[in-house]
Amino acid sequence: MIWMYAQGLYENASTRGDEIETFEKRVLPWLKDLVSASIGQAAYLTHMLNSDCRLKGRLKQEIEKIHTQLLQSKEAVAYIQGTDALDDFSETQLARYGSHFKPLTEHKPKKFERMMARLEKTYEKAQDLEPVLKALAKPTHR
Repeated sequence: MIWMYAQGLYENASTRGDEIETFEKRVLPWLKDLVSASIGQAAYLTHMLNSDCRLKGRLKQEIEKIHTQLLQSKEAVAYIQGTDALDDFSETQLARYGSHFKPLTEHKPKKFERMMARLEKTYEKAQDLEPVLKALAKPTHR
């Protein structure tokens, strides 16, 4: 939500100065707390904010600084790369099944199990991704 909000906020910065000021006061302390709670999630969020949002000034500098520090962690790097791999999996595998509101009738659990096991091994340092990878390996209801 922070990433989506920041995108819209900074795209319309000329008319949202007070809102930007409030956002910046609140997001940095929260982001620093996130670093303590989940290095991987903090690294991914700072990566997304840096790449997709038109941040400016002090906030941009602070987020770049935090992100650079996080990239010293193998866990953070693995989390970013693992999340990118999950995005690719979603686009190349899950998207073929269409609407997520219907059961995946052609879902092949064994294939997904193998794919997720490979991702889990490749990105094992990103421990926060493990539950996601395990859940994606399970069959959906039919």
